[in-house]
Amino acid sequence: VSVTGLVTAADIVAQCKGKLKSRHLGVPEVMLRDEKDRFLDDWTIPRLEKALGVKVHLLPCGGGALVRALLGFRLP
Repeated sequence: VSVTGLVTAADIVAQCKGKLKSRHLGVPEVMLRDEKDRFLDDWTIPRLEKALGVKVHLLPCGGGALVRALLGFRLP
């Protein structure tokens, strides 16, 4: 388990609510359970998006894959 895998969605909300300058938030995929659908505290990506009012993007952890993902985003 990596350290980011221990961060919960509620932790993200507690630290980010009202402070984000963007309508997008990147979250490392290792923060989610193996099924990639829930955080450790059972929050889902849609629930996190609603709580923060942003679009949440899952980001791969590998260097090359992360760069490709970031370069592939089409922000409005």
